Amino acid sequence: MSIFVLVHGSFSGGWKWKKVVPLLQQAGHQVSTPTLTGLGERSHLVRPDIGLETHITDIVNVLRFNDLENVILAGHSWGGMVITGVAEREPERIARLVYVDAFVPHDGESVFSISPAAGERWRARTVDGLTQPYEPEHWNITDPADAAWLQAHMVAMPIRTHEDPIELPENRAAELPRTYIWCTESAAFASMAQRARDEGMRYFELPTHHNPMVTMPRELSAILLQGAAG
Repeated sequence: MSIFVLVHGSFSGGWKWKKVVPLLQQAGHQVSTPTLTGLGERSHLVRPDIGLETHITDIVNVLRFNDLENVILAGHSWGGMVITGVAEREPERIARLVYVDAFVPHDGESVFSISPAAGERWRARTVDGLTQPYEPEHWNITDPADAAWLQAHMVAMPIRTHEDPIELPENRAAELPRTYIWCTESAAFASMAQRARDEGMRYFELPTHHNPMVTMPRELSAILLQGAAG
């Protein structure tokens, strides 16, 4: 049995992995889908001063207080920033990092330093420090049921999370086994996919847009299970 901890991306929550969780559980694995502070069912805790460090600490504490070891730690999109920060602090608890169409930061980088264009778009959607979520159409979610589901659950997010630079003085994530999954219809993450290849990560592609846990859950789960098998 492997232990999966799945970290969601911007505007969402642990709920977004709903289609993936039973597939991993049916294969005999333990799955945790924590929600970061201020998002999802924890949206009542949102404050504009919540930053990257808060979200890293969220997941560090999931590992520590649940005594989790040999974890396959996966992060989607924004979650790539989070899991990289967690690996810097708790590398001994992690068996593999999996980046799902996600940011792969280097020391001192933020989301907006990696993608200045994203920063411009976010600032245009930000009021009182909180950035409003994009509509499902932005993510090419075409199934009406899926679109309605996302529309009902996505919430505003502190812009500071994406402005804060990450601190990786030891670069411990690079010492761990790592997998990158690029959604090939998501051009925004092409540079991160290239970085992953340049750094020698195990590499996969899925022919879908940015939310494979919604649009291709079986195919995504199959790749995650390869990580469980080593």
